[in-house]
Amino acid sequence: AFLLLPVYTRLLTPDDYGVLSIMHASGHILRPLIVMGLGQALIWSVIYRETDSKTAYSTAFYFIMAQGIILTAVLTGLAPKLSMMIFGDANQVLLLRLVAITSLIESIETMVMSHFRVRGRAGRFALLASSRVVVGIALNVLFLVVFRQGVEGLIVAHLITAAIFGVLGLIILAPNLGSAFSTPLLRSILLYGIPVMVIQLSGMILTVADRYILQRFIGSFEVGIYSLGYSVGLVVHLVALSIQLAWLPHMFQRAKDKAASEYEFGKMLTYYAAFIGFISLGICLMADEILVLLAPEAYHGATGIIPVIVAAYAFNGACYFTNSGMTTQNKVYYAAPLVASAALLNIVMNFLLIPGYGIMGAAAATFISYALLSILHVTVNQRLWRIRYQYGRVAVIAAMAAILYGVSLLLPVKSLVAALAIKTLLLAAFPILIWIFGLVHDRERSS
Repeated sequence: AFLLLPVYTRLLTPDDYGVLSIMHASGHILRPLIVMGLGQALIWSVIYRETDSKTAYSTAFYFIMAQGIILTAVLTGLAPKLSMMIFGDANQVLLLRLVAITSLIESIETMVMSHFRVRGRAGRFALLASSRVVVGIALNVLFLVVFRQGVEGLIVAHLITAAIFGVLGLIILAPNLGSAFSTPLLRSILLYGIPVMVIQLSGMILTVADRYILQRFIGSFEVGIYSLGYSVGLVVHLVALSIQLAWLPHMFQRAKDKAASEYEFGKMLTYYAAFIGFISLGICLMADEILVLLAPEAYHGATGIIPVIVAAYAFNGACYFTNSGMTTQNKVYYAAPLVASAALLNIVMNFLLIPGYGIMGAAAATFISYALLSILHVTVNQRLWRIRYQYGRVAVIAAMAAILYGVSLLLPVKSLVAALAIKTLLLAAFPILIWIFGLVHDRERSS
């Protein structure tokens, strides 16, 4: 979706892009409801509990398909009412139904990706994911640019992409599926997975609830502008998530030896802060230039929200690398009320801030919610497994990034070339300052 932003913004009006964003948001909410956290539960069960993989795959897959079909049927029947609730008319019924069917098919891909992560097959994981990107881009361009089908064409293209990789996923999973279905195992993985689902669903509400509230108070035009700025800021989340996909199986493996893993886990937060700080600073510094490249002038009102969204997701990513207590001790359900509380706060803050501050109010609500979630998350995990995180180093790294960004705002440079040169120098200064101030220890430099 990010790669296609220049195409979307030039062939879709902000109103159209707003409707597309609502549809994508609806899909993001549906997928956790269908999968019910069983993707991550499989990784925990097979790697950490050493459950028979074939029985685990079969049990999870058959359950997901059965309850997913029922849920999709219910939602397709409710589509007219949902369209009226969200948009105030019944014009989007077909799109909502297509989104529901697509989400069901995509649950197969979730199983395949979990299978690759269990087996440690990073190459196959990356190949399947990148192939999906290529096919998705091709079909989106075909339906939007060639066929000029607008939002409906993009939703159809998404459905076709899901169907192609759903079939491929079934082929990949088939050798790992059998007739075995274990009710005790289902109870076990559901006990792990349902809290994960609540967390994922609450996380999706944190991510997309503002679109629905903006739609209600302001309309699709502002939703489109906000969604563009949000998409740029969301790059930070995608980077953090990509690291977490590899970190989670490694963490489970290393957690079997607590004494050996504690030092490694403690450093991980610092490394995350340094890496994500560099990425975040680069996006914030180049926000104006990024928007010029991505979209016509009608969308440039999104510039102001980008640093706020970037900061919010930098905070959120820290949760991935401070969750060793909950995840290894099967205490994932501890996180559910934390994320649900943050989601509730986000909804309340959006209702309070959006009427007076528009898209900046929505961005501020996102930042406040994720900051609170990160603090609560670290606090609870430390009670379950106390790890010595290097909070001082993390704080200095964050302060350096904030100061360098602040300096860029004080420089009255009008020339594009001069602005790019200065911003590049400020970005390059970040890792240099980390090194100069000793935030990388001698032992870490040598390794």
